[in-house]
Amino acid sequence: MEPLSVDALNSLIRRIVRSEELLANIWVLGEITNFRPHSSGHRFFSLADGEAAIRSVIWRGDVKEASFDNGDRVLAHGHVDFYPARGDLQFVCDFVRPEGIGLEAARFEQLRARLEGEGLFDPSRKRKLPIYPERIGLVTSQSGAALHDVKNVINHRWPLATITLAPATVQGETAPSSIVEALSKISLLPDIEVIILARGGGSSEDLAAFNDEVVVRAIFSSKVPIISGIGHDTDLTLADLVADVSAPTPSAAAQRTTPDMHDILETVNDYGRMMGFNLHAALGREYLNFENLVYRFKVMTPTVVEYLTGIEALVVRLDDNISERMNKLNTACDTQEVHLNVLDPKATIARGFSIVEKRINGKQFVVNQIDDVESNELLEVSVQDGTFPVKVI
Repeated sequence: MEPLSVDALNSLIRRIVRSEELLANIWVLGEITNFRPHSSGHRFFSLADGEAAIRSVIWRGDVKEASFDNGDRVLAHGHVDFYPARGDLQFVCDFVRPEGIGLEAARFEQLRARLEGEGLFDPSRKRKLPIYPERIGLVTSQSGAALHDVKNVINHRWPLATITLAPATVQGETAPSSIVEALSKISLLPDIEVIILARGGGSSEDLAAFNDEVVVRAIFSSKVPIISGIGHDTDLTLADLVADVSAPTPSAAAQRTTPDMHDILETVNDYGRMMGFNLHAALGREYLNFENLVYRFKVMTPTVVEYLTGIEALVVRLDDNISERMNKLNTACDTQEVHLNVLDPKATIARGFSIVEKRINGKQFVVNQIDDVESNELLEVSVQDGTFPVKVI
């Protein structure tokens, strides 16, 4: 076998270290030694345990989550890396807490900090629940008490809603994948407006599935608002932190998901009473306005007797005007009659005169002067008792 160069050897070691899955995600318990903060903000130290020690570092971006000094025994999470240039094996930490916190608590804190840094718990992304839901999805154990608690509360408070169950295992190794699958199935159903993720109380180990990263990300990715009701009042899981709304118990989750029908009916009755009162008051005001208008009408409107008196006065004035007009017309007629009598040819004849006329083209014309006649022309002479013809010589 050909000898390796130092560079080739270190590169091989680095590949081996980085390919080992166990070294990529490990927890280490040890004592802080050789601690020295760097001006860049990174912190370099060693983790020691008796005679054994490993060089370690926590980068500047993770320092805010760590507080320690030489001599502290800590529980650290991270991965092992190898640096070929110096031939150094180093434990790169992303989470450091005092030893007394416990491994499970440390894992919980580490995952919580990481997911929070990604924005999964950001309050601004949380959605409001529907006010009057008609279709509610429920993810819980088919045999657990949470199922009956949720159903009883919803049927009492809001029987108009339909509950669709997506059964899931909520405890044990298969619980995370079962919960994720149930959430996926219920989200695909049409008209589901809100999902309740529920489980009754238990130990921290019993609730471990609701701190699993795949469950947290499934809740975060849900297109339907999710309300969590997990454990008892004092229990807190990462599922509660990522849910749009969290409730301390399954029953409380059912209460926050639905309005209370009895409160709504009471509110409707209150509105009805208020509307009746307002309507009665409005009618009272309008009746007073009506009575006022009637009074004003009576005061300002003349009576029938006054109208009749006025009409009689108008009739008298009309009669007087007609009589006066008729007298004037009679006088004018008499005057015209006198004028007509003066001009009447019969009156002239009656006074001893005669009228001489001649006919031209069938029409009679009065002869007023000698030039109006010619020799041998036939004329008509009208006297008091008749008419006779004459011939001009």
